[in-house]
Amino acid sequence: MDLEKIEKSKIYDLGQSFSDKMPILDPRNARYFYGLYRHHTNTTAPLYFSSGLISLSDHIGTHIDALCHVSQDGKLHNDIRVAPEVETPWGYLELGAEKIPPLLRPGVLLDIARYKGLDVLPKGYEVSSNDLRGFCEQNNITIEKGSVVLVRVGNGKYWSEPEKYLACAGIAEESNMWLSKSGVVAVGADNLAWDLLEGHLAGHRHLIVEKGIYVMENLYLEELSSDSCYKFLFIALPLKLIGATGSPIRPIALKT
Repeated sequence: MDLEKIEKSKIYDLGQSFSDKMPILDPRNARYFYGLYRHHTNTTAPLYFSSGLISLSDHIGTHIDALCHVSQDGKLHNDIRVAPEVETPWGYLELGAEKIPPLLRPGVLLDIARYKGLDVLPKGYEVSSNDLRGFCEQNNITIEKGSVVLVRVGNGKYWSEPEKYLACAGIAEESNMWLSKSGVVAVGADNLAWDLLEGHLAGHRHLIVEKGIYVMENLYLEELSSDSCYKFLFIALPLKLIGATGSPIRPIALKT
């Protein structure tokens, strides 16, 4: 292992911060909560400990969808039928978040906001396969089989302004087919749902159910964009949450 090369590499943090003020799709959904239940109140003790409780939905903040997250016609990926033997009150016995492998893959940023000459794509804009293909041609990018592809729509900078963040672009249905044909193992974007919020989440159906491709949401891609860093080593480690439909992640890009 070339430690000197690693130490000289630039690391890009692609995760957003978790807080009770971060954007969520539906106010009725489970929000993020952190509270201390053990405090440093015993100030006379030579050594004491403080600890807290975390509560959150597995689909808020920067996260990755497990393959049990979406079903079509009553079936999950690999033609697994949704039934009590699979779907239990305590999670899924098939395709849960603990089955998501650590992602250590070639990464590609497709900066579509920049490609269109914008800081942020307008609300409701659908990123087409022509957009994706055009950016690749313009920047001499080839998507290798087994890669992770990240799409920038520009909304990541609005994370602390939920109303603006939720007014986002999304990925067109046909773009998902173009990506899956490229042999990607995972995709992600700096928006809430990868797909258009107003749409039918066709990308989730095609990528997750039909192709077994993981989807990541709420990424932070601004620094990659400002440095024109379009190729990198992508690293993300999902938590082994048994039976969960998704997992928080702290993704990074490593530019050597």
